[in-house]
This record gives sequence, structure tokens and C-alpha cells, in this order.
Amino acid sequence: MTDFREKNVLITGAGSGIGRLLAEKIAAAGARAILWDIDEAALADVGRAIEGRGHKVSSYRCDVSDADEIKAGARRVLDDWGPVDILINNAGIVTGKPILESEDAEIRRTFDINTLAHFWTVRAFLPGMLGSATTAPASSPPWASTKRCAWSSPALDTRSRRRSSVPST
Repeated sequence: MTDFREKNVLITGAGSGIGRLLAEKIAAAGARAILWDIDEAALADVGRAIEGRGHKVSSYRCDVSDADEIKAGARRVLDDWGPVDILINNAGIVTGKPILESEDAEIRRTFDINTLAHFWTVRAFLPGMLGSATTAPASSPPWASTKRCAWSSPALDTRSRRRSSVPST
């Protein structure tokens, strides 16, 4: 999909970095940018920048490490905007520490944001995407670009509503 005009595009981690750049580019391409981030000040800054260029944007504070916040945020988005056409799971964190120096809470938070949040957001928005030829959930966890990434979870083909397997590498 390259035509973003009038599409509802939700981007997690949109307050800074790649998420902010995605939000700005996708909004400039005509999408209704729906931004999620834990940092309210950063969200407000991105929202003002996008609105200042005359583009459609809406920002919501959401801590994607919390499944209940994701569910509540999804309800707000669906009530305000209707179904999400494109979901970009961009939020992610790293501690930068070796595993033996990482606290249990740091490891848990990393998995909550970098892995489990992808499941919770897809679960929240995929039902509205099913049956549409113009929807696309996109998850790019930080480890997805490594050569030894083994995909073992099922993928959904949203056009045919069939489950398909993603081969392991």
C-alpha cells in the first residue's frame, strides 16, 4: 500500500525518532495520523508540527507496556476515528546493558514493550481490519532485522481471512 490518503494510520512510539519521522511523512502523504506515545510533551510537539503543516493528526498518551492501557486507548481511537487502516508498531526500548547486568524489571519492561505490545495492539485493531483490502498491521520489533530471527508466531492474511504460517529461518 502506497496510497495513504484518507487512511487512519496509528503509529506507536510516535513522539520521537523513527516514529516521529513516520508520523510526519505519512501525514504529509494524506493520512489521518493517529499517534501514540508515553511522552505527552513529545506527542504535543509532534501534533503541533503536523497540524502546522495543515495535516490531520490526533494524539493519545498510551503506555504500550500496559495491556489495559492499550485496550482503553484502542477504544478511544475506534470511537474517535473508526477502524484503523494501518497499524505501525514502532514503540521500542533497549537498556543497552548485558543480560547479566539487567534487572528483572528491565527485562520484563523490554518484553512488554518490544514483544507483548505488538500482540495487544494487533489484537485490538485487527478485527476492524479483517475483510478490508486496504489494511495492514506492521510490527517491526528491534530484533526483526537480525539474521537469526526465528519467526514462529502465526501471521494473518487479512485479505482472505486465512491463517498462514511465517516460515522459520
